[in-house]
Amino acid sequence: STTREVFEDVVDELAQAYRTDRKYLRDLAGDMSFTHETTYEEYLKGLETVEVDRVAEEKRKLGGLLKSAEVHVRLYFEELHAREVQIYEDEQRSRKRREDRFQNLLEDYYYRS
Repeated sequence: STTREVFEDVVDELAQAYRTDRKYLRDLAGDMSFTHETTYEEYLKGLETVEVDRVAEEKRKLGGLLKSAEVHVRLYFEELHAREVQIYEDEQRSRKRREDRFQNLLEDYYYRS
């Protein structure tokens, strides 16, 4: 094996581990409320609460993830947070556009009367 092949194998293993961890986190996060204002600590508390409520004790993995692969938990949080921030910003732009159109309509009606 060349060093490049070894490197690619390690990268593949890490990517597979992240995909597995991400799937577990996605299953947990699906049952909790998450907004653009959610902090990492609130996210962790929510995951722990959902895991205690939904997952049998012998199948719980969150504690192990936080010890061995906290970076995976943090990465998934950042993915979710970035998506929620984008949704919030899109909603704010849309709301602002609607408000501006309504204001223009009112001004137009006022000055035509």
